[in-house]
Amino acid sequence: MVDAEPESYDFAVFGVLAYEFAGDELKEAEQKIRRKLRRQKLGAYDQQKVDVLRDLKNSLQREFGLQTKSAFYVGSNLPHVGAVQDFDQQRMTAELAARYPAVSTHDLGRMVSLAIYLYYLR
Repeated sequence: MVDAEPESYDFAVFGVLAYEFAGDELKEAEQKIRRKLRRQKLGAYDQQKVDVLRDLKNSLQREFGLQTKSAFYVGSNLPHVGAVQDFDQQRMTAELAARYPAVSTHDLGRMVSLAIYLYYLR
């Protein structure tokens, strides 16, 4: 049996924020983040870090909302509509790493994959 990769602070926070949409109550999301951080013993709540990750999440929502008009859209030869390969994930991760240097490249790659699933494929 393969052990799951331990969740980082940034990815744990992003995992909660990913399900936050315009009009949602921010306090509710922040309470969920605090509980998750406490439960997983990932550290104290940091509002500045949460704000950076929320900005990253909003950027990803906007980018994947563009669908085929996204600068990162490369299309796919797969027969079904919408595939993870429709976007240049490596280039997107590299550009996001430049804009969000406080977030690890590894976590950014995982966040981009989750965002493709949530905001494009679903």
